[in-house]
Amino acid sequence: MRIFTKTGKVFARRASLSMAITKKTYFFIVAMLIANIAFCQKQIEYKADLIKFVKSYKGGAKRLIGHVQFNHEGMTMNCDSAYFLDNNTLEAYSNILIRQGDSLTITGANAKYDGNTKAGLIEGNVVCIEKDMTLTTQALNFDVKNSIASYVTGGTIVSKENTLTSKHGYYHSPSKTVSFRYDVKLVNPEYTMIADTLKYITTSKTAIFVGPTTITSKKDVLYCEQGWYNTQSQISHLTKNAVIYSGKNILHADSIHYDKKKEAGDAYSKVQIIDNEEKIIIAGNRAYNNRKTGKTWVTGQTLLTKFLTTDTLYASADTMWAYQKKIKIVKDKLGTDTDTTTGKYSDSMIVRAYHHVKIFKKDVQGIADSMLYSAYDSTLTLNHLPIIWSKKNQMSGKKIILYLANNKIDKINITENTFIVEEVDTLHYNQIKGKELWAYFKDDTLKRIDITGNAQAVYYLINDKKKLQGVNTIESSSLRILSNGEKQSKVTFIKKPKAKIIPLKDVNVKELELKGFSWQISRKPKSKEDLLR
Repeated sequence: MRIFTKTGKVFARRASLSMAITKKTYFFIVAMLIANIAFCQKQIEYKADLIKFVKSYKGGAKRLIGHVQFNHEGMTMNCDSAYFLDNNTLEAYSNILIRQGDSLTITGANAKYDGNTKAGLIEGNVVCIEKDMTLTTQALNFDVKNSIASYVTGGTIVSKENTLTSKHGYYHSPSKTVSFRYDVKLVNPEYTMIADTLKYITTSKTAIFVGPTTITSKKDVLYCEQGWYNTQSQISHLTKNAVIYSGKNILHADSIHYDKKKEAGDAYSKVQIIDNEEKIIIAGNRAYNNRKTGKTWVTGQTLLTKFLTTDTLYASADTMWAYQKKIKIVKDKLGTDTDTTTGKYSDSMIVRAYHHVKIFKKDVQGIADSMLYSAYDSTLTLNHLPIIWSKKNQMSGKKIILYLANNKIDKINITENTFIVEEVDTLHYNQIKGKELWAYFKDDTLKRIDITGNAQAVYYLINDKKKLQGVNTIESSSLRILSNGEKQSKVTFIKKPKAKIIPLKDVNVKELELKGFSWQISRKPKSKEDLLR
């Protein structure tokens, strides 16, 4: 029993000793950890010509004077004088020079730096240089640990050929990204960029913008509210109210991808190409523009709008091509511009439209498979089975040319296989057929029609009570119709016409149809909106 008791006492003493050792070890480890943490927060190293302790300054600080130098984890700061506080912070004065690695230097008048957070502020004619980029500002916040610098007092960054100014700026060295806000302006020998908010990636030379942005060069002006622009390749992607102003032309779209060097770009969704001089707008869902060739291609719900003096002419098609034709002009004896083989150059718009062409104007509507508009001679040409309607008249032929003068329809020419149909009622139709037609307008109203070459006519006779009496069939070499715009008022046949009057009771409507007769009123566009259906 005693042996057992002694053994128990020995065991108890050993357990008590072991617990004491464990506690000491624990406190030792904790102490070591605290020491290590304190050691990890490295103190700022310093030297100077003169160092003294100033008890009255912020509870006590070391005063450093002459050739002052601080070193802290790869950063070196030189100045004329400074205060160093016990909390591992410093205040430096006069001729500040900060170096971080081999590429970054910052100079200024005064500086503050916290060695614990590795963040600071430098003020007074600040110049920050990293390789080929130089920033100047009045006050610069810097974070050595994260390689970040920012300013809110206005700054200028110069990088090779680019100079950028803004009120606010933020620079992140690892990603080589600079962000700017308020009154941002980037100047290059080739262009000037003005923006609200801009992010510039120095490695790729790419500017990313948010908010209203304008890029102006000698040849064009680019505008958008979101997008990017590579200052080296000069390729841009503009979105949100994207616009390119190029000479007398304007390109609108939801987004535009533009290569400035090639002077070519693609536009997507809600595209509008505006020629202010010719008063023309071409709209569509997709477009490609090449300024070097002067050609623009538009497709998807394409619509051409030509503003006239008192009306508007609309035309739609599957696809449209627009380009500038160079002509030479001189002043004639009356001082009017006329085309000639000598003289100065002038650009004139040409528009070609293909497949399912429709046109609409209040007094003239038409369809065709292709169309050509020439601002040079103010003509609109319809090809491939064209048909136009003017009031009650349907006109068709091999080719139909509309001539504009003073922004109004002046005359219409049908060059071959002319056929005019006028509806009397749903069963009877006046018909005129011939080789060539000229129709003349005044104040947008059809006044006269001349048909030459084997003219044929089927003309229904109506009495004063507006009832049909019979039909007059006529053949002549040519004829003339004088109209008030609503109905044919007078028909004159030239050169010995052969006429035959048939009473209404003897009329066979089908037999009276001239060869090529086709009444296609159902295809007539009834409104601007009808063009895009």
